[in-house]
Amino acid sequence: AGLKKGDIILSIDDSLMTNKDVSYVSNHLRGEPGTSFVLKIQRPSPLDGKSKAMKIKVTRRSIQLPCVPYYGIIGSDGIAAHKEGTGGSDGKVGYLLLTQFTDDCARDVRRALVDLRSQGMKSLIFDLRDNGGGSLNEAVKIVNMFIKKGETIVNTRGKLKRSFNEYKTTSEPLDTVMPIVVLVNRNTASASEITAGSLQDLDRAVILGTRTYGKGLVQVPVDLPHDASLKVTISKYYIPSGRCIQAINYKHTGGGYKENIPDSLTHEFKTRGGRTVRDGGGIKPDVEIKGDSLASITAALFSSGMDSTEVAMQYVVSYVAKHPAIAKPAEFRLTDADYEEFKEMAISSGFKYDLGTGKMFDELVKVARTEGRYNEAQAEFDALKAKLSQDLRADLDRHREAIQSFLEEEIVTCYYYQRGAAECMLKYDKQVARAMELLKDKEQYDKLLR
Repeated sequence: AGLKKGDIILSIDDSLMTNKDVSYVSNHLRGEPGTSFVLKIQRPSPLDGKSKAMKIKVTRRSIQLPCVPYYGIIGSDGIAAHKEGTGGSDGKVGYLLLTQFTDDCARDVRRALVDLRSQGMKSLIFDLRDNGGGSLNEAVKIVNMFIKKGETIVNTRGKLKRSFNEYKTTSEPLDTVMPIVVLVNRNTASASEITAGSLQDLDRAVILGTRTYGKGLVQVPVDLPHDASLKVTISKYYIPSGRCIQAINYKHTGGGYKENIPDSLTHEFKTRGGRTVRDGGGIKPDVEIKGDSLASITAALFSSGMDSTEVAMQYVVSYVAKHPAIAKPAEFRLTDADYEEFKEMAISSGFKYDLGTGKMFDELVKVARTEGRYNEAQAEFDALKAKLSQDLRADLDRHREAIQSFLEEEIVTCYYYQRGAAECMLKYDKQVARAMELLKDKEQYDKLLR
């Protein structure tokens, strides 16, 4: 509709939006598909400091976010590759990001895989990180693309006979031998875990990342009066080895509470090839590679809902105003001069952030005073406090790689949208880099599956 990042919403039709919270504005933006509204905005100009008010008519539509926002052939450095043979000794490596298991997502995954094979893909990185799941049937269809027809992928069992169901592959697969690495993390859940766990149990893929969420329950919604509904757990699901990966026991005692199942109470199961896997705690990866944790300053600059994100937003809007076009997502980089400009903007704005070490220091001082040991160690405490004091310029340099990666993602999104953002971040992704190494090393890959 012509809106740009950084536009300030002044009103929606005749309703003023100034000083209103996000949920209030969002509720007024939403409505029936096909209806229209007039949006009054103020567009700041970072070049001359002036701004102008504009009116834009917007017609509402039903929006379906793509379940496969990005796929492509990537090189060893995570950058999109198009030359024959790039990506390892066994040929090109494909990368496919699946963000949700919506209806018909298997169709989109199949189309992506067919396209990747036409580009010469010889191995695949299948990214299920932060995928909270969805349709169980779609999960079975996706597994079927790599597993032969007639295999049991998952079955559900509950107290009632009607909750017992078996889900088998029903079609001929696309490929049963191509090496696959599935990426998972703690936010990989439900249908994503069925997909990853089934491929692990059948020794069809190597799972890489961190332990998944552990949702092994099946729910159905029950309609209630007054347009309400109740989600009821009716069964648990079990993947090919026979294990259920539910991580939490729910006990209804005194209002109900939940507890994680300790490893000592989990049970051993065997994959088709005889490898040991366990139940009770999500899918444990074959290769554990932890994702990077965010430093306090990085979280303050980019975590949604924080006032401090205004600094990063202003820089991105300013950068976009000065650059009508940028390089392709995989190739785009901020220069040293660009980052220095961002640093000066952050410093001059008076940007503040909470240091985790500072909070821990204050707690340590409090405990030392309570125990009567502070006075005798005061000199050491003072020295440590000086060491831990906030130094914005030094922290911006110390955490440059992480901060710059997020700035680049924000900027690329303005030009290439969701697909571009996903491609842009691949070059910084250590888990993708490790998956590339593993797919290059056929001996190590095969050893893991044995």
